[in-house]
Order: sequence, then structure tokens, then C-alpha cells
Amino acid sequence: MNFNCTLIKCLFIFLASHFTISQSYSQPYTHTGRFDFIDSNINGFWEYLPWHYASEPAKRYPLLIFIHGAGESGDKQNKGTLDKVLRHGTPKVIDKGIFPDSFLVAGKWYKFIVISPQIISGIDDNTRSSTIAPSTIQNVIDYAKAHYRIDSSKIYLSGLSMGGGATWSFAGSSLSAAKQLAGIIIAAGAYDLSQAEAQNIAQANLPVIATHNRDDNTVYVYRTENNFNRILSTGIVMSPAPRAVIWETGGHAVWGKTFEQFQPNGANLRDTLGINAYEWALQFQRNVTVPVVWRDFNLQINSKQIVLNWSVTNEVNVRSYAVERKTSNDNFEVIATLPANGTNNDLVRYKFIDAAPAGVLHYRIRQTDIDGKFSYSIIRSVNFVTATNKIHIYPNPFVDKVMIESVGLAEAGVLELNDAAGKLIKKIKVQLASGSTITFDKLGDLNQGIYYLLIKNKSGRTLQQQSLLKK
Repeated sequence: MNFNCTLIKCLFIFLASHFTISQSYSQPYTHTGRFDFIDSNINGFWEYLPWHYASEPAKRYPLLIFIHGAGESGDKQNKGTLDKVLRHGTPKVIDKGIFPDSFLVAGKWYKFIVISPQIISGIDDNTRSSTIAPSTIQNVIDYAKAHYRIDSSKIYLSGLSMGGGATWSFAGSSLSAAKQLAGIIIAAGAYDLSQAEAQNIAQANLPVIATHNRDDNTVYVYRTENNFNRILSTGIVMSPAPRAVIWETGGHAVWGKTFEQFQPNGANLRDTLGINAYEWALQFQRNVTVPVVWRDFNLQINSKQIVLNWSVTNEVNVRSYAVERKTSNDNFEVIATLPANGTNNDLVRYKFIDAAPAGVLHYRIRQTDIDGKFSYSIIRSVNFVTATNKIHIYPNPFVDKVMIESVGLAEAGVLELNDAAGKLIKKIKVQLASGSTITFDKLGDLNQGIYYLLIKNKSGRTLQQQSLLKK
């Protein structure tokens, strides 16, 4: 489901940006609410894609993951619940249209992709500590890598209160977890690092900045101070040194000074550092070796099989490719593993045939190199129907029209398009004739998000239901 900005709002932002170029503030972007499955403890998420993302297909972007506080948790997949994520921090300034489109750091302009998941449950009320599992955060990172053009050398994790605690917890959970991140930003983090967790952060030389107000009576300031003391007590010299910024007043709501204020006003991160939190993060990156460059991945339906084809270039010490598949409600599982060519600078093509598909299926390819590092292809989806009900629906995602191809089925029927809440958007009567193709058009004005196309016979029985993504 898409809860994008209105046309008037986007037009205002566009015009404003052209008259405030020196500030490089918001030009047109997309901020979309989605309910795609990431993890069992994630209800949905907000997706921010910068201006020109769609028109620059070769460009990769820094990733910022923002984790909210306990008050913004939710478990209902509707707009009102997901909107809670927009109350504070980075999603708030994006929603208000004041998040800078670009950031100038060391003479180079950067644009972020921002993913802001909504956690279902993640706080221990007795200890006021985050209980969000590191695996949940890892699943967000993996999802982002699989679905967007991420610069893997610039992945940043941030959060406030509960979300700040989750940031501490994930970064300290293992050395490999910490080394995935180029920096972390924490506001009033609700978590207490163990000495082993502090060791992982220090050994990974992970850039850290954490903020707190001394009069915070919800998450006490000593917790941030203790976490820094544990990191420093490892004796490992970090560059840059971890930084704690503590203000005397402001209560629990330190996130305004940390994530929401871009101009100096005497009491925010910009005043203390000379740059805002996002510019601070972009100074740092990880040395990441990309084992392959993904060129293409597509699916073809062939009789009772689905043929997966993918191609890569610049293979460097690649060990294998795992074909992963999932249904709409399950986690991905490996259904096959193919050996790689190893090292090859030329275009290399791979193929796998899934001989036992059924229903709505999602596929991705996981590449693993000889050192255990891995990367994902994009995810491709298909609705594989049985021989008695062969209806092909494409493209998915769609822009302004959907094609419905009938194979081996001749029947009068109805096409219905509903939004994610079940509201009827469009309905037409059709004659499903074998070998015919029906165009469901004039859909360009729909908001981005998830929709459902229902194909019914004349008696009202649903022959097929297909989830569609509007780009």
C-alpha cells in the first residue's frame, strides 16, 4: 500500500527546491508505505527513494535504516498504524518534506535510500531495554540489498529509544554484524552493552555517535555513558573515536536534536559537530569487495516449469549460487545450489529449472564467495497456475496497465481491481477466450503500492487472485 505525498505537496516541494538550491532541500522523491514481508516482527515499513532513483538505473545509493521507539510499534497492516512511524526522527522530516535531497560531504553529493520498518514488539517494560533480535535487523539489511540498488560500503543503522537500543544490540551482536555497517547513530538508546558486545564494536572500528539528555527520566543517561565506557575499556584505539553528545535538558526527546534539526540553533547535533547526523555518517564507509555485478535475472513459464535465468559479470572468487524460493507467507528456502565459474570478467549466464512450482512464488539468487561473503539478486515473482486455470497476468510491477492472458480457458467473467484495504477500484466484464489477451488499462493515476486483481467467472466464483505492485 502506498501512502505517498499528494500531487500538490510534491509540486510544492519541486518548486521550492528550485528556489532554494543552495540548501539542497527536498526535490521530488517517493515515500511509500509497504507491507511486504521482511521479518515476523516487522509489520510494514516506509520506503524513501531519492529523486532520480528510477531514471538512473546504474547508480547505487547509501542506505540508512531507521528504527523507531516503543510508542510507534504496531501490528495492524493499515495506514493509521503504519503512520505512527512518521511521528519522530528521519521518517518525520521526510514526511514533512524537509529532508535534504542531497548531502555534500568531502566534495561529493550523496542521496540516501531510507528504510524505516515498524516493529511489532520490541521493548521489555521492566528493564526499559530493546528486545529486538539482531536477526530482525539483519533481515532488513538483506531485504534492502535484495530489493534496492544499495552501496554496500555505506550502510548506516540508526534509531531512537527502543530503536537506539536495537542499534546497540545489532552492532554488538557479532563482529560480522558490526562490519556490515559504516556507522551507527543512536538517540537515547535503550540497551546495555555487555563487555563482549562492546568488544565487537571496538574491534570492528565502527563509527559511533550517541546522543542523550541528562534529564531523561525514561532511559537514563548513565546507560549511554556506561556503553561508551565499556567500548573504551577494551583498550582498542578506534578511528574515529566513538562520540557521546550529552545535553543538560530536553527530557527523553533527544531525537529532535539528533535527526530532525538541520540548522544550528544553539542546542542540536549540528551545533556540536558542525555537520548534521547524516553528513557525519557519510564521512565513513566500509571496504567492501563486490564478488559479482548482477546484470539480469528473469523468470519464464515453460509448460509445468519455471525457468530462472540470471547473468553476472566480474565474478571474483565466487563459490556458488543458491536458488531461494518462498510463497507469500513463508520465509525463503534454498531449493538448489549451483557451482560458480569462480573468477571471470566476462558476462556469465546461469539457468535453473524449477519443476514443481505452485501458486504465487517469489525467487531470488544468493551468491556466496569463497570467504563466505554473499549478495542477493533482486526478487522476481510469478503466479504459477494449474492447467485447468491458466491465466497469465503481467507486468508485475505495473505502471499504467495490466495484461491478462488466457490460455486454455474460455469463460465469461469479471475483472476486479481492489486496493490493499479491499476497496473496489475498477471492475469490468470480460470474455475469457483461450489465446486471448485482455488489457486492464488507465491505471496510471493510482498511487504506488499493493493492489489485488480478482478474476471471477459469471457466477462470481474467483478463478484467480493476483497481488500487483503499482510503481
